[in-house]
Amino acid sequence: MVAMNKHYLVLFLAVLLGLFAPLQAEVYRWTDASGRVYFGDKPPENSRATNVDLPPLTVADSFFKHHKPEDGQEQEATAPETPDKADAGQDYRYFEVLFPKNEDTVRTNGGQVTVQLEIDPPLQPGHGLVFYMDGKQMGKSSSTSLMLENVDRGNHSVFAVLHDASGEVIRNTQPVRFNVLRASILR
Repeated sequence: MVAMNKHYLVLFLAVLLGLFAPLQAEVYRWTDASGRVYFGDKPPENSRATNVDLPPLTVADSFFKHHKPEDGQEQEATAPETPDKADAGQDYRYFEVLFPKNEDTVRTNGGQVTVQLEIDPPLQPGHGLVFYMDGKQMGKSSSTSLMLENVDRGNHSVFAVLHDASGEVIRNTQPVRFNVLRASILR
């Protein structure tokens, strides 16, 4: 009787997973007869809709300013202001992930992946970098490289955020997708 209940539980979980799988919506692009372009998750049946591959969203929520409310009033967090381009110290011409390259496969049995950034001009005094993997903050540094430890096998994305001394975002890199291959622990 107990073994039969376990089978029902496994069957129930499999059905439940099958129901939630379609919740990851696809985005399609199509054009109507007058040439207008549309995007959506349900294209018309008679259209030639193409699947749109969206890049991962890069969000650096830890850089939002949180002001302490005065007199018990609530105050919302505000997005960082656009930096003043007249400040020569913040005029970075080039800032991107050098390694891993986009769509690279990294073979690492221990799960160590070094993220290497390229920045021009070099990092200005007081400025810093924050590294993100799969949308989670992995480390802060003034160095252009960071060793990620125990990265699981599979697909990942990384990006970095460049900030000034007060924590204001100057700019961020484009996200880079990569795949990690690790030896099986069963061998």
